[in-house]
Amino acid sequence: MIHIGLCTDNRYAMPCGVCVTSLFENNKDEEITVYVLEKGLTDDNKEKFRTLAADYGQKIELIPVDDSLFKGYPTTHQFRLSTYYRFLFANILQKDVQKLIYLDCDTLVLGSLRELWNTDVTDYSIAAVEDQQGDNVHVFNRLQEIEKYYNAGVLVLNLNRWREDDSMRHLMQLMDTDAKRFAFLDQDAINVLFRDSVLELPYQYNVQNMFYMKDKEKALHWRKWERIAQAKQHPVVLHFCSSVKPWQMECRHPHRQLFLDYLHRSPWKGQHLGSCLDGCSLKYKIFYYLVHKHILPGYIEEYEQ
Repeated sequence: MIHIGLCTDNRYAMPCGVCVTSLFENNKDEEITVYVLEKGLTDDNKEKFRTLAADYGQKIELIPVDDSLFKGYPTTHQFRLSTYYRFLFANILQKDVQKLIYLDCDTLVLGSLRELWNTDVTDYSIAAVEDQQGDNVHVFNRLQEIEKYYNAGVLVLNLNRWREDDSMRHLMQLMDTDAKRFAFLDQDAINVLFRDSVLELPYQYNVQNMFYMKDKEKALHWRKWERIAQAKQHPVVLHFCSSVKPWQMECRHPHRQLFLDYLHRSPWKGQHLGSCLDGCSLKYKIFYYLVHKHILPGYIEEYEQ
């Protein structure tokens, strides 16, 4: 049995479901239980998850979360309160669930997770892939206690150790005391708390956006280029970790079509695709337009062809 965890609110229900669809499609020989920590799912979306589990003969548990635990925690347009739910798995799940693969909702599983599941994390709290900004000096100037910076979008969690160390409480304490310096919120907290208890995973288990950027050589140390190129050829988990997502019309990621293909296979087939500007202020929409028309300076995601 492979145990998988995701966290969502109703806004991310569709990408969460597409991620689970890709997981089931590419792991048909495995027995899988997916635990979805959720807040505010509509009855329609809950029924879609039940349909998805039945279609593949797998198990999905929808577990409601009391997010008042995270009252006052910082959020952004991209990072919702549900990003903190991953702190809860060790405390919510039964004690016989000793290990878990955590996936962000903006990931696709493109291969078998058996080898990842077999990763021995006995002596570690987590296993993770280095973040795409792992060479960014601004990260290390902000989090001076860390030696390496990891992406929290794909994690192998040693739930036994989390329970023994009371890791949930320590993560929440960090957010209470240090949130102002945590630009990437819970990901920063996870890096700080587990800085001496993380097993590094190969890039293929979390192939991130910047690996496909035209100017990636400016951000990633040259010693990593060959390993990243190999991971791009054979990704096991693809991570759409930019602010523009594949279910938004502005997305230019070279593998966006993969997301749309899995969407078509899921119970969310036919759902309207939105815009990265949905819910943004008029001021931001004007700024976005002017930047992308090269009238104002600003960052534009440009991918390899």
